[in-house]
Amino acid sequence: MDILIINSIDNKYRANIKELNDYFTEFGNMRFRIYVEIEYIINLIQTLPELSYLVNSSTNFNILRNLYTNFNDKEARKIKQIDSRLNDEVKSIEYYLRTKFDEISLSTIKEYIHFGIDSSDIINTSYILQLKSCITNVYNPNMQHVLTILLDIIGKWSNIVCVKRYHHQPICPTILGKELMVFYERLLNELSNLNNVKYTTKFGGIVGNFNELHISCPEVDWPAFADKFITNLGLQRNKYTSHTDHYDNYAVIFDSLRRVNNILINFIENLCDYIIYGYFKPKTHRIYQSDFKTTEENLSIANDLFSLLSNKLPISESPMTLLKNIGPAFAHTLLSFKTLVRNVSNLDTNLEMIQLDVNNNWIIISDGIQSILRRAGSREVAELLKQYVHSGEIYNKERMELFINSLQIDATLKQKLLSVTPYNFYGIIK
Repeated sequence: MDILIINSIDNKYRANIKELNDYFTEFGNMRFRIYVEIEYIINLIQTLPELSYLVNSSTNFNILRNLYTNFNDKEARKIKQIDSRLNDEVKSIEYYLRTKFDEISLSTIKEYIHFGIDSSDIINTSYILQLKSCITNVYNPNMQHVLTILLDIIGKWSNIVCVKRYHHQPICPTILGKELMVFYERLLNELSNLNNVKYTTKFGGIVGNFNELHISCPEVDWPAFADKFITNLGLQRNKYTSHTDHYDNYAVIFDSLRRVNNILINFIENLCDYIIYGYFKPKTHRIYQSDFKTTEENLSIANDLFSLLSNKLPISESPMTLLKNIGPAFAHTLLSFKTLVRNVSNLDTNLEMIQLDVNNNWIIISDGIQSILRRAGSREVAELLKQYVHSGEIYNKERMELFINSLQIDATLKQKLLSVTPYNFYGIIK
């Protein structure tokens, strides 16, 4: 029963993460493992002389590939039944394929299923393929939705002058769209790193030395065979491994995913500050900070998992428990992307409140006025302005103009100071 599921991701939020059904679930693990096993045996057929009689029939390859392209829930349940007896996920795949080879009239080659390789070869290769496919087919498209909505509000708010704060203290005028452009640029930079990662895997028998393959078929150049096979899968082979992959590339990927999430957390924190200042009003329903905080919490949960995986996988002797938590990390991340897009889409600027905030914080032009005074050689006056600012005497346009008019300075210089406003002191943005 659904009410007995512990993780809310697999219950309440299941519909929000259905794109992950083909990745990191039991079904996804089975399908990708079958894919690797089938492609491996096809490469054996193309390499070993005793199997060469099957090479000229493309029908045989199509029949074999149908075993993973047509894989479905019914077939997955068959593997589960086998696993309930064997308690070995990879061996269950092997037994399942033996039965399927009987059904498709390829019984004569079923002894070559999983021939000369280790379970870790299948596990490592299938997981890194899932990781690569998930990032390409699920993560990147959903991240693009985040980038699109972010770029949309940046464009809409590109001419809105607002108050920039540091530790909630007003410091200078800026453009609201530009402040959000900071996060857009950071995301693009980190996503570039993520999408240039090399996807590598172990494939070479129990300790990567091709022991069984070399002793049984010494005429084959097995390292060259493995390099070609793994390259054709869209991966690179780690040439020197022990009984499991070293997972260093996983750490690179998870660290990059975590940095992307950190940027989004920082973005949410800034949005929540703007909500507190009254800069936003809702388009369709009330804006709750808690809506954004829930997104932030999901990103934080994902980050904790990514950090654990990054730190522990490269030094783990038995990584299966860790590998099974890749899915939850992506699930919390994907859920965050979707809620963030929905919540940001509901934001509209409260121009009246923004303008009021600017007008009540004329202190934000004081640095500009001090710079003009210093260049004009009026350092003492600049220091006097600083003292007035720190004392809280200057806080709006009228008080600033009153202070400037009280100064005993050249009329031209005074007029230049009076011309400075938050609406012309936001700098150059390019």
